[in-house]
Amino acid sequence: MALSLTSPPATEPIALADAKAHLQIDHAAEDDYLEDFLIPAARRYAETLTHRSFITQTWVLRLNGFGGGPIYLPRPPLVSITSVAYTDTAGRRGRLTPTGTRWRRPRGSTRSMRRFGRPTA
Repeated sequence: MALSLTSPPATEPIALADAKAHLQIDHAAEDDYLEDFLIPAARRYAETLTHRSFITQTWVLRLNGFGGGPIYLPRPPLVSITSVAYTDTAGRRGRLTPTGTRWRRPRGSTRSMRRFGRPTA
């Protein structure tokens, strides 16, 4: 399994003013450091610790196969799936249709159930 971030969050969950108030900083000398490093680092650390995404972002998940059981999708909550593409054993590429695909969220995670849509040509 390979998971890679393709579109990072456009904003951070904590505003600069809130971070400065919490840290009791009353000057602007540290603003760039807080906005460019400390706030994003704190979000990434918390997301890693909780295995969740706090702000909408785009990820690509690559698997060696998907048959025989559910596919576990990391970093909930799942907002949408853009596409499900595959390469079959003969080397042909295809896509699964969203028709017939069910999603459920057991214990705070999101996973695909075994029933997939039909491959498209």
